[in-house]
Amino acid sequence: MIDSVGMDPKRIGQPARLFWAFAEPFLTSGLDTVKQRGRIPRDVLNLVWHWIGSEILPGHFPKLEADVRRAVVEGSVAEIASGIVKMKRLVGPVLKQTLLTCEQTPAAIAKLNEHTGSPHMIAHLRDMSDALEIEPILAQLHTAFAVPIIEPEIADIEEMSRVIAAGAEKAPECVDMIYVGAMSRFANPAQALRLAYYGLSSNAANDVEASEFAVLAEVIVFDLLAKGRAVLETHKVLGWSGALIESANAYCEFATGIQREILVTEQSKTGLAIADMRAQFATALTPDLEAIPRQIATLFSALDDAPDTDGPDTALFQQVSTILHASVALQDYAKEMGIDEAVQKARRDATSLLEESSSRIIEAIRSKSGSEREHALSFLGLAVDLTEKLQGREVARVVRRLGEAAATVGSDNTKTVAA
Repeated sequence: MIDSVGMDPKRIGQPARLFWAFAEPFLTSGLDTVKQRGRIPRDVLNLVWHWIGSEILPGHFPKLEADVRRAVVEGSVAEIASGIVKMKRLVGPVLKQTLLTCEQTPAAIAKLNEHTGSPHMIAHLRDMSDALEIEPILAQLHTAFAVPIIEPEIADIEEMSRVIAAGAEKAPECVDMIYVGAMSRFANPAQALRLAYYGLSSNAANDVEASEFAVLAEVIVFDLLAKGRAVLETHKVLGWSGALIESANAYCEFATGIQREILVTEQSKTGLAIADMRAQFATALTPDLEAIPRQIATLFSALDDAPDTDGPDTALFQQVSTILHASVALQDYAKEMGIDEAVQKARRDATSLLEESSSRIIEAIRSKSGSEREHALSFLGLAVDLTEKLQGREVARVVRRLGEAAATVGSDNTKTVAA
């Protein structure tokens, strides 16, 4: 999309990363598909950087960029800082003039969006302009709370509210951006909602969403949905992997954190977003869970095959083992993801089938000899692994010992005869 309008998609270098530091509290890794006030996709920074450098300020900006790059190489902190300040002094008025032009000429918005390849460029530029204006205010918050607060006390919220109120007097049109910027001072961003119910004396989601603090709820829901989409994308690309567990844990911890902070009702925007995400998880993940018992039955049906066959289907075993591991790892969050019933049924049915299969394996090991016994033994490790995932290490150890004991039946007699 960038190439189609002639924009240069080069990676931005160190000068750009240093310059955009003021926008860090507002950046998101999501795609530029839905615009949220206070959220700027990281990829958009690249577009704006090259747009300013190559088209808006081609005579000044590249030289400043080169100066900063040289200062970085030389390690001159003072020159780096000086160069970044000069850049900001140039860019600030450019952003304001662009916003003014688009306000006076609405057609310019569509032209700008089309030219840069971003459907929300004018809104992003507004966020960037406001972020640059409130940079000193956020710096005060960062100084007061240098380390993100893990468990905010009333005194912390009061101090933060005081700094925000003072900043709002200087930049009243940016107060919502100040609230969004304050979220970075909490170890758990959902705890920023305490700023809302401290000011409202209400922790009801509906009240927060209808108040001056609405942007906090909106950004938090935006971030929550981004985390939810990441879970779905991870499942689509990598299946039931460790990455899925990590992604799902991040989503659920955030979702439960939100629900600890405010009273989420079914009809609130926050409640509707959580319910919709839960439904999407259920649709995407339930079929795999429902297939587990059937796959276990198929896996151990090969026990009845002739001993000269290939033995267990290791690919199918790995698939079942991975899904079981993930479903067990996610069981604390299964309800939050809308898959609690599917997880419980899959584990219940799988346990029953596995117990029956383990009994068959042990009996086959006990009653067979030679290649037939070896064939049965090849299924024992699979049964032990799946049993451990479903019922724990102690139960799995019992299955292993029973199988190993069964393998000794007749072995002494065989040795005596052979001798």
